[in-house]
Amino acid sequence: MPAHAEDSASETEAAAVFLLTDYTDPQSNDRWAVVNDNVMGGRSEGDVSFDADEPGVMVMTGDINTNGGGFTSVRMNLDAELFASEAGAAVLDDLQAVRLRVRGDAASLGRPFALRLEDRVPRPRGINFRTLLPIDQDADPNEWQEITIPVADLQPTFRGNRLDPEAWAPLDTSQLARLGLILSDVEDGPYRLEVDRIEYLR
Repeated sequence: MPAHAEDSASETEAAAVFLLTDYTDPQSNDRWAVVNDNVMGGRSEGDVSFDADEPGVMVMTGDINTNGGGFTSVRMNLDAELFASEAGAAVLDDLQAVRLRVRGDAASLGRPFALRLEDRVPRPRGINFRTLLPIDQDADPNEWQEITIPVADLQPTFRGNRLDPEAWAPLDTSQLARLGLILSDVEDGPYRLEVDRIEYLR
């Protein structure tokens, strides 16, 4: 491929990527909040921190307790100002996928972490769209994994139960309200997942 063609392809790919967060902005990091199953009487513990030893990394840690719930999550409010730029507006108009870089310890790689999105379309409270993160459970725990999740894979759910997609309006990516990562598991025990960037692809 001629050099100018490679440059053109690279520019096209760059224009199609919108960096939602790389965890280097404290103000952006403040948008993240923990929601555990204790909101419904559960006993799981979860926390989110931003690694001082490795700047630009969000760390999810905690302990799942299936006696009364069995889930923990972190969620980020997606305010309109995040997408005020021309690139931000363009990606919401044609969002095709979400790309993350993640790393987990050996005990966590095989656990069912999921991407969770909510929009501003009027729906019964609690309905969201989610799909499992395709994490390679056989990977080296010390290595980062880059995973891409097509928006089409996100399915409507309520309290972790999948709903009939034909019965609900599809996810409206132009009106996204919240993005989250959730671990809803049938096994007790500690977990750790690190994330160093989240990107939108169009």
